[in-house]
Order: sequence, then structure tokens, then C-alpha cells
Amino acid sequence: EVERGIIYLEQALEHDPDYAPAYAGLATAYMYSVAPGGGWRSPADVIDKARADAKRALELNEALAEAHTALGGINLLFDRDIERAGREVERAIELDPSLSDARIMKVVLLRRLGGRARYDEALEQLGTTLRTDPLNPWARAHLVWTYFELGDTAKVYEESRRLLDLNPEPVLQCQAIIPTAFIALQAGQVEE
Repeated sequence: EVERGIIYLEQALEHDPDYAPAYAGLATAYMYSVAPGGGWRSPADVIDKARADAKRALELNEALAEAHTALGGINLLFDRDIERAGREVERAIELDPSLSDARIMKVVLLRRLGGRARYDEALEQLGTTLRTDPLNPWARAHLVWTYFELGDTAKVYEESRRLLDLNPEPVLQCQAIIPTAFIALQAGQVEE
């Protein structure tokens, strides 16, 4: 799906080379194309293009929340610059408080920072996301992992079941199965 999206976004830019949302979409798609658990490309092959596309989108429209989210993701996941990532993600949420991708990126950022208060804030962000976008499978996947990192086994199982019911896509199924398998292994319940 992401690869097809890249093709369509590139076609959109052939028709209108100044269409900022297409640049933001490309930056996001390239970022996801190298993401752990679902990526199929090498970061070296696309990260410079993703960064350039996010910056081009912002040159064309500084108020485009999706472009700030993409640049924040690139800053966090590939540059490991938490401060810049945080500024971009906060700007995205300020511009569009209902943008699920921005809130999910903030959750990734908060989980990287660690500490109970950060996890509580991550759970708040996910709650907000799921109230406005209740079928968002990636929000549910991050909820599973947040509870896993907090050690809340009951919530991991509960949210994993919801995620499995929501989406049959293998990448998302793994987001439910892996943490529950870790819990089972730690408890010596390999048969389950």
C-alpha cells in the first residue's frame, strides 16, 4: 500500500509541482518504508529524500501539520534529535489537534524519553487519538506496546485482542502477537 501511495503522490507532483500535501505524504511514506516492523527499503536509500520532501512541503505551506509530523518523525527516528522532533510534533498538534499521526509520533517520542509521567502522557495522547479516530490500528498498536513497557499484562492482552480484531494486516498482527508472546515466555506459558 505504501509503495502504491508513493507512485500516486509522485504522479500528483507531476501535475502540480507545488502541491505541499503531496510532498508531506511522500516524506511520510518514505519514512514508513524504512520503519522497523514494516519497512522494505534501506534508510540510506530514502531518508535524504524524505527529509527534502518534508522541508519542501513546509516551504510551500508552513502551516501543514502533516509536514511537521513527517519532519518530526525523521528527526526522531533517523536523526535521533529528540528536541527538534518534539518541536515539530508539537507544532503539528498545534496546527491540527485531531491529526492522529502527529499524536502517535508524540507517543513514540514520549516512550523514548521514558519515566512514568511520560508514559501517563503517552496514554493520554493515545486516548485522545482513539476518541477522534477509534479504528486507527497504529494507535492501538502503540497502546499495546505502551502497556507492555509499563508491565500491565492485563491491558496488553485486552488491547492485543482489540488490535487483532481490528486489522488482519500481518504487520499489525505482529504488533499484538510479539508483546503477548514475550509475556507468555517470561511467565513460562510457552504452550499458550
